[in-house]
This record gives sequence, C-alpha cells and structure tokens, in this order.
Amino acid sequence: MVKVTSTGRVLRSSRAKTLDHRSKTVPSTPLIKSEVKRELQDLPIFSGAKDADDPTKPMMLSASLERKMDPQTIMPEKNDSSTMQLRKKLKQFDTFGMSPFPQWKHPTPQESQTVCDILAEVHGLPQRPTKLQDQPYSIGASCGQTPEILDALVSTILSQNTNGRNSSGAKRALDEHFGRFGYDKMRQASVQEVAKTIESGGLANIKAARIKNIIDRVYQENKGDLSMSYIRDMSDEEAMRELVKFDGVGPKTAACVLLFCIGRESFAVDTHIYRLTKKLGWIPPTATREQAYAHLDTRIPAELKYPLHVLLIKHGKSCPNCNAQPKKSDCPLKEYKSG
Repeated sequence: MVKVTSTGRVLRSSRAKTLDHRSKTVPSTPLIKSEVKRELQDLPIFSGAKDADDPTKPMMLSASLERKMDPQTIMPEKNDSSTMQLRKKLKQFDTFGMSPFPQWKHPTPQESQTVCDILAEVHGLPQRPTKLQDQPYSIGASCGQTPEILDALVSTILSQNTNGRNSSGAKRALDEHFGRFGYDKMRQASVQEVAKTIESGGLANIKAARIKNIIDRVYQENKGDLSMSYIRDMSDEEAMRELVKFDGVGPKTAACVLLFCIGRESFAVDTHIYRLTKKLGWIPPTATREQAYAHLDTRIPAELKYPLHVLLIKHGKSCPNCNAQPKKSDCPLKEYKSG
C-alpha cells in the first residue's frame, strides 16, 4: 500500500482552531463599495450559489476581513442583485467544514486510500513540492502552483473553461506584454488591452475584466500594495471567504489556490473529479459541484487531498471509460464504480 507522508507538507490549521475562528464572528457591517460593483456573473462552473436559501440574511464578516475596510470605501448597503449574489456566494461557507450530506458516509478513509493506491500504480504517486518554483507556464501553474498568491489567482482564472495549453499560452502572452509579475502595469492598462493580450485563452473579455477587478481591488484595499501574502496568516475558512469575494472566483478556483499555492489541504473539485466521484458513489447523484467540494473536503483525509486531486484529474483525462464521453474499456476502478 502506498503511504503518503507529510514531508514538505504545510499543515492546515487544526479543526479546533478553525472552529474557534468560526465562533468569533463580528457584527454585520456595510459592504465595501467595490463588493457591490459586480459587472459580471460567475462562469457557469460556479453557478451553484443558486441553491443557497435566504440570500437576504445579513453577511457576517470575520475580523480579518473587517480590519481591511477603509472608511473611505464604505457605502450604505443596497438591496440590489450584486449584493444578493455576493451574499449567496458567501452563504455557502456558513457551514464551512461540514458536509451538506451528513448521512452520505462515502468516501471512507479506507476507500480514499484504496483509490489513491490504485491510481498511483497506474499514473505514479504525485510528489508535492517542498518549495514552489517559479514555473509560470507549467500545467501545475495553471492550477495555482506558483509562489505568489495574486499570480496563482490570475493563472487559475485564465484556466477556467479551457485546456492547459490555451491557459498557459495566455499566461505567457500576459507576462511577455506586461512583464513577469507586472501587475502594476496591468492595473494601469485598460480592460481591452488585457483582453487582447489573452485572447488565445478564450473568454478574453470576461477574464480580462475579472483580472483587472482583482488587481484594482487588491491595490485599493491594501493601500497600493499588490501582495496578497496576508492571506497566508488566515484560517482556511477566512482564506476561502477572502478569495471567493472576487468576481469570477468560486470554490474550485479558491480551493486550487489554497491547495497548490498556499499549501493547505483543500480538495478542489474540477469537472473530472466531479464526474469520477459520482461514478465512485462518493457524492449523491444530485450534488452540485459546490456541494461536492463541501462534502469531499470533509470526508477525504488531509494527507490524501493533494495526491487524490492530481490522480483523479489525470485518470479522468486519460481513461476512455472515465472521460466526458466514456467508451467501453478496461478501468482499474471498475469494481468500485456505482454507475
């Protein structure tokens, strides 16, 4: 049996610590003005917020987010669609660390380990880097495996709804045009200029607007500092809430940044993992992708989240029986699939 060691792995905050953070909420406060100015909807991949109930419930902000509020940017709360969308988005994390399907007892730790062992024999066991290298155009970088959080966030946005080759090409074009880590130049550029630069990656206008929105907001809230390193000091829940507040950033994108860039144990669910875990019976057939993330993140042992994430994606892409248009063929997971 392959055992995944914790060598080089940055441990996530303890469950007790996370729960302690959850218990220390602060009174509801007006929203930052930039949070209300949402010009775009989330990509379809993140539309699970429609399942949230009571979107008019006041939003509770953690202390770490409250401290970032500048009185100059605060405005009275408006009952408009953008405010409600943000509330829906954040409401998904009201029960952070809890499964939406408490009666669904899969996967067990043993089931998780077994699937990891089988896939590791086929694809090799993924090795988590002890120190992230600056390899901006690698497959890993498109998932957020890059040292700088802002760079990881931009890379994962470029990877949305496209393949690794296209997203890497768009990132390379961005760096060649504005310079590596040239986010201040990007901030001063127009959305149209950014869009033209990344057009090879698809959905250029949408992604450019979102990238600009993130850069502008980070610059504004951090008084001219474009570093997002402050997130490293947050709990998992606080970090997730901080990331998903940006336009175009849903649980999958945020979880990738947590897992690959910040070194937390967060089980990001992409289209391949969503499809395969349904076949394995690890999530209910009716589960949304956001619900799948919430459930699997609580069920899969921390030390298996990184290797299982990588292995399930590799297998979902390469196995004819497990891809988006499955064909009859042998699969090492055949006896474990429920459908």
